[in-house]
Parts: sequence; structure tokens; C-alpha cells
Amino acid sequence: MKRFVGIMTLITLIVYTLSPAMSIQAASSKAKIEQAVYKGQPYVRISGINQIAANKINQALKQYAVNAAASSVTIKKTSKEGWHKTSVETAYNSNGKLSVVFEYSKYYGGAHDVQGTDTFNYDLSTGNRLYLKDVINNKTKLVNTRTYITYVLSEKQRKNSLSVNEISIDDYPFDPVKTGFYFNDKGIVVRFDPYQVGSFADGIVDISVPYTIINYTVPTGSLNASENVIQSKIDDDFEGFDEGNIYELANGQIWKQEDYHYHYAYSYRPDVLIYKDGGSYYMKVEGQDQAVRVSRLK
Repeated sequence: MKRFVGIMTLITLIVYTLSPAMSIQAASSKAKIEQAVYKGQPYVRISGINQIAANKINQALKQYAVNAAASSVTIKKTSKEGWHKTSVETAYNSNGKLSVVFEYSKYYGGAHDVQGTDTFNYDLSTGNRLYLKDVINNKTKLVNTRTYITYVLSEKQRKNSLSVNEISIDDYPFDPVKTGFYFNDKGIVVRFDPYQVGSFADGIVDISVPYTIINYTVPTGSLNASENVIQSKIDDDFEGFDEGNIYELANGQIWKQEDYHYHYAYSYRPDVLIYKDGGSYYMKVEGQDQAVRVSRLK
């Protein structure tokens, strides 16, 4: 069964504050940044923090440039017109966190180059590299983050601002170690390279996910229909969608499907997320890709 991903419209109601778990002592809140180059490949050097931590970070960042330079030599041996070019940006340097983003372009010949990103995130107090699994460190945070990313991709598709396909919306690459991200003041930015969620022409796609979404916990008990999000279960067998279907939830509410959408699928007591968008409510059922418009009968 596919992972259950719903749409969390609660974002507009939440005050954006940093999670206490992400706070850092002011003593190492920011590093000094210096631009550097190794055989034509740029990187950054840092200082102004604990020297051991700085050495650890600087070694890794320079090694990236060294590897890029070696790759460039290898590519040019096989294609005179080939290249491996990189650029570097310090995306975040605050609150004890450092995010350095390398963008690369490799050309081996053919229609166009290969483009991508490598992100390096660090705890400035220790010099340890941070991965997505260090921020998204439990199942609830994973569901929250994927739910929000899916919502953003769906909105981009609806507005035709991204050539995202149905598979990408629900099955985009999301690896706890390999997925690129960087910090910002309110949370993280998850980065998708060309072809991961869109076409090559769409380029890099960045999706900001605030800590308030990552750390969101559904309050005890079901929410009232006056709220923006209702989380419950189908109170028995679920046999798919059809216009006019009546859905009884475990919280005692009863909802009617208003959309003309038919799809047969069977599951027992699947999770349900009902959310408000504009003046209408929509229901997302676990394992189903499409949400349907519903109205409350009870």
C-alpha cells in the first residue's frame, strides 16, 4: 500500500517559530566565510568557530573541490568538449548551523549537460555533518514533511508552474541521507534536481518546509469541522470513491462525496484526512492518490 500523504493546510494558522530542539548556544552561532578555489573549482573556507570543528568542515569542503577538479580532467580525456563545472553558495550561516550548496554541471556530449546539487550542512559547535535524518528523525516528522511536499507539488501542478507528473507527486525521491536540503531561519529547504519532480527545463525545485510543519502533532481527539484539518479513520470497510458515497468516520462524523470521481479500491479502516481549501472540504484516504470534495452530513 502506498504511503499515506495528505495535505496539511494548517500552515496558515501556525506561528512560525524555531523548534527548541534546533536552538544552539550563541557562542558558535555563526562562522566567518572566505571564498577559495582549487584548480578552477570553487569552495568556501570557514573560521571564527572552534578550530577543531572548523578544520573538519574545511577539509570536507575542499575535498569536494578536489574531487570536482579530478572529475573535470577525467571527462575531458573522453570528450574534448566535455566539462565539470561547479558553483558554491553559503545558503545558511546562523543559529549554529551552516549550509553550503554546490551546484554542478557535467557535459559528456549529447543534447545537454547533467545538472545537480550537493548540499553540505553542519553543526558549527562540533563540525559534524548533518543529514535529513537528523532533522526528520521520527515517523511523525517524516509523514508531516512528505505530506507538505506533496501538497506543494500538487499546487504547482494545478497552477501549471511545474511539469510534475502524478508519479512524482506521490513517489519523488526522499532519502534520509542522500536527499539534498539546506537550513533557513524557519526550517529547511528540500531540494530536487532536474528530472526528480519535473522536466529538465523546470530545473532545480526548492520546497521550504517550516519547523512548525515538521514538528506538528495532531492534538488528542479529533478536530471539529470548524477547524481546517480533521484526522480520523473510515469506520469500517472502504470500497473506493463514487459521487454520492457516504463515509462514516471513527470520530462519529458522516461525510458525503460531492465530486464526480469513481475509483474502486478496498481497505479496512484506512486513515482519513479532511482539510478545508477555500470554501470546500476535501477528503484524502490512505492509499488513494486523489482527494475528493466532500460535505458534512453529521
